[in-house]
Amino acid sequence: MDTSENILIKQKPLTNVLNELIKLYSSYFGRPVSSFKLKVSQSDKTNLLYPITYRGRKEIILHCPDLYANQFYYQLSHELCHWMIPRDVPDRLRWLEEVIAVMSPPFFAPMVKTLDQTGLFRYLNEAFKDAVPVDFPSLFVPGSETITALENNRENFTDYSHYETISLKLLPTARKYPAFWKAVPYLCDVDPASDLMTSLERWLALVEDSDVHFALSIVIRSLL
Repeated sequence: MDTSENILIKQKPLTNVLNELIKLYSSYFGRPVSSFKLKVSQSDKTNLLYPITYRGRKEIILHCPDLYANQFYYQLSHELCHWMIPRDVPDRLRWLEEVIAVMSPPFFAPMVKTLDQTGLFRYLNEAFKDAVPVDFPSLFVPGSETITALENNRENFTDYSHYETISLKLLPTARKYPAFWKAVPYLCDVDPASDLMTSLERWLALVEDSDVHFALSIVIRSLL
């Protein structure tokens, strides 16, 4: 593989992971994965120390200094979730977009056949070790301080200790009702309300397919 700071994927094992994820996302999201440029930063001497998706530039940039396959999978599965949402999500719901993206790696991991599952899940367990308690009922209280704190992180959306906890709460239900993923691209079209429940109801209202609507309603209910 090239050793420049920003590179296209050429190494076969990583290419296999990329191709496998594209097939999985196309299937679960119910739409093709639109074309994008994939770059990998291998250098620690850069301002970019975290992966990022640029919708306008049609570009996903990962930060894998060691070209470690499990790290590559973890970052790419997260960023592909962002990529499957066609437009920017309103600021007030960006934290929810991050929660869903954080849930993507553990959700899709059992289906990735090109990686050793034992090593992959060991990596994921380590990645989620910083999860902290979240008062879930408080998410739905008008003027919720928890929601306010999540929304006010809108500059970088790096409150992963809370995102991880919320995503782990959603994960078992998402696994049981995988049609949920087909509702995720509609998140960008939600007109956010001052309270979370109204925003979630507006998200539901955008989904016309009855199976997807039902799956989304059940996943939402798992937060209550």
